[in-house]
Amino acid sequence: MESKFSEEVKIAIARSRTECLNLGYDAISTEMLILGMLRTESTNRFQNNGAVKSLQSIGVKIDYLCRALEAIIASSMRKAKSLPTGNVPLTRSAEKALKLSYQTALRYGDLGQIDTIHFLISTLEEINLEELTYLQEKLGFSFEDLKANIYLDGAAEKKTTTETQTEQNIEEQLKASKEKILRLKDVSMKLRSSQQATSPLSLYFNTEEYSNEEIKEIISLLSELYHNHSGDDLVIRGMSQFDIVNHLACV
Repeated sequence: MESKFSEEVKIAIARSRTECLNLGYDAISTEMLILGMLRTESTNRFQNNGAVKSLQSIGVKIDYLCRALEAIIASSMRKAKSLPTGNVPLTRSAEKALKLSYQTALRYGDLGQIDTIHFLISTLEEINLEELTYLQEKLGFSFEDLKANIYLDGAAEKKTTTETQTEQNIEEQLKASKEKILRLKDVSMKLRSSQQATSPLSLYFNTEEYSNEEIKEIISLLSELYHNHSGDDLVIRGMSQFDIVNHLACV
């Protein structure tokens, strides 16, 4: 099973790059991802944004939250000497938050797409605990209250508790996703039988046997496994780290 980013999330990810450069930095942090969700140039900017609706439903003032996030960024990051003109990389925590948004969507019962509220929860879970405590005290909200007031993108009403997946269903979905790792064994065996491993590694896929989405999932899993074992990021020729996470991270 695969969840896809909603249009609002795609806009937020693109906007986070603008926020990063406007603030004078050369890497996109989790706080900048949240700013990308909260800010847009549209006059009816919050109409379809579930994350903003969820925050507003528990009394959070969006402009105050943006200023608090900017204060955290200023105190925790160093300004860039020169701004990048092309791709802007993600920090390690921001990359992880993007990947975890899939599991967050499962936990809160949306099996079709990753909405801004799922994205918001995963980013808040990845920021420093001290920073999260600061935001809650500064703005007078509870993270638990936010998770109890879920608005999906484009929805007029919040998601009711009866719509949330049971723990058993969540485990079943996660198990189904993890089983796709078995596809990697098949790829690995074919590689070992056809050629000696070299650096850089070349992967060959039979497009009649693997769909485009399965190929994306396999590359995403390889990226995660490589990172977990080496601590480094997988480099794909012609793709930035940002592109890899944005287009391939679906498990």
